[in-house]
Amino acid sequence: MMHIPLTNVPNREDLYRLIEHRPYTFSISGHTHWQAHQLIRKKDGWMGAEPHHHLINVTVSGSWWSGLPDEWGVPHTTMRDGAPNGYTVLKFSENRKPEIVFKAARGPEEFQMSVFAPDSIELGNVKETLVYVNVFNGWDDSVVQVRWNSEGNWQTMDKSLEKDPNHQAVFDREPETPPSPYKRISAPVDSRHLWKGRLNPDIGVGVHALQVRATDVNGKWHRAERIVRVKKNAVGATDPQP
Repeated sequence: MMHIPLTNVPNREDLYRLIEHRPYTFSISGHTHWQAHQLIRKKDGWMGAEPHHHLINVTVSGSWWSGLPDEWGVPHTTMRDGAPNGYTVLKFSENRKPEIVFKAARGPEEFQMSVFAPDSIELGNVKETLVYVNVFNGWDDSVVQVRWNSEGNWQTMDKSLEKDPNHQAVFDREPETPPSPYKRISAPVDSRHLWKGRLNPDIGVGVHALQVRATDVNGKWHRAERIVRVKKNAVGATDPQP
């Protein structure tokens, strides 16, 4: 364990030489106040048979206890990558990599992702509408998929290095100078666990459940839903073309 991420430590290769002969290696840091799983490989100076897994860990303080208060008077303190503040539970077993469990502060165990999509969409705009999924404990090998209403095929989403649009909206909405003792939420940074994709236009007018499923760093599936209303096109708008 360390404070500064391993990839930012000047003499990190000295440590690599000490541990890279071991079959299972894992390290943890903090400092950034965003979450990320890094695989350190030969191109990074690591000479072990398998990449070294380094976790930049979620922080209990989130964004340094910033943001407007929730219903309990506690700052929501969302981290800069759009993930909630929280902590990690590590489960170690002999001769295997650890299981890494993300736990959001004051959230249920099932809260493993957030889904960003409009509350309502005109029918003609569905196929151009982007949906974003922030998988808090996701990494490069995670699979993130979306579909409508428990029907049809799952559509696989693409990983995207950009700011979480939901967190950006929160940042834009909050006042620059909140009432004392609160302080403005920290500015967003590019999220290392964000996926996006366009909605399937094969849907009718009505209220629909946008279903999402995703694998975390352990390969475990998690699910989430977002209710979206599809409206009739405005007067003068054209129906979507196939």
